[in-house]
Amino acid sequence: MADPGSPDPGRSSSSMSKQSVSRKGHSKSKRISSTPVPSDVPLEVPEVAVEKEKPVSEVDVSAEVEDSYTKRLREAFKQHLALSGISKESWTEESERALDKFISDTSVRLLIVYHDPFTGLRVDYAMPAQVVEQMSFLIRAEDSIITEESFRSSVQFGSVRGGAIEGLLRLMNGIHTPQVTLSTAWPETAKNNYSVELHRFITKLTDSRFKHLGSTVLYVPLEALQHRPEEAVVNKSLVQRLEMVMIHWTRQIKAVLSAQSVSDMGDTSGPLEEISFWKSRCADLDSISKQLQKPGVLSYTGHSSALHIKLHPTLL
Repeated sequence: MADPGSPDPGRSSSSMSKQSVSRKGHSKSKRISSTPVPSDVPLEVPEVAVEKEKPVSEVDVSAEVEDSYTKRLREAFKQHLALSGISKESWTEESERALDKFISDTSVRLLIVYHDPFTGLRVDYAMPAQVVEQMSFLIRAEDSIITEESFRSSVQFGSVRGGAIEGLLRLMNGIHTPQVTLSTAWPETAKNNYSVELHRFITKLTDSRFKHLGSTVLYVPLEALQHRPEEAVVNKSLVQRLEMVMIHWTRQIKAVLSAQSVSDMGDTSGPLEEISFWKSRCADLDSISKQLQKPGVLSYTGHSSALHIKLHPTLL
């Protein structure tokens, strides 16, 4: 008879292991179920990154700041448009959008503003096909970003009005000549040769501009103001250019002094025309005298003594 305290040889080891595993699992489940979560302990929930939306007030403020900046920059452009007969009411939403595009788009380098008699104020990126009485232009420096701080250095502006000769002379003296004179990118030989033709052209253009007004204007090259006499002496090309301009001055003054009566001007009118002629001649000589006292001309005549250039006695 088997001892009740001894293990039953009929039970397999596998059944015993199953019982032990089941007991372990039962005890584990009992441990899990026997530890309830206290009600006063908050459950930990993993945080999820959620993008916070900006308050409406912040969005409105940033938009107002940007809009205010755009308006100030736009007004700076408008102030440099020298067009008569243009008011705030002349600007439409379409024209202001065209101006804003020029400000923001670096690929747009030219802006033309003019008044069309049929459509009103026009803002284009190219020269008008028809003839206009006046127009303003703005030229952006290449790849430059226009801001309030860089406005003057990144944009060239000007206007063309009146006759063709008057507008051309203004462009030559105001834009083209300073670019050539102050540029250091030109080869020296090419710049010297071009400067000779440039001065010759502007002297004749100046004569044509003021001759029909009965006035004599002395053209003073910009490069004469860029060099001291002692520096100019060693530059033979500069000496030749200055001498050419001074010779033209001499011819201009001789022409005014040689006109002694209205008949010399090709007019055979009566006494009233003679009186008008002498008044005009007196005003012209007075204008020449005042020009000779200007700093630019005094500097130029100072060069002549150092360069040993013979001048008309009036210039001395």
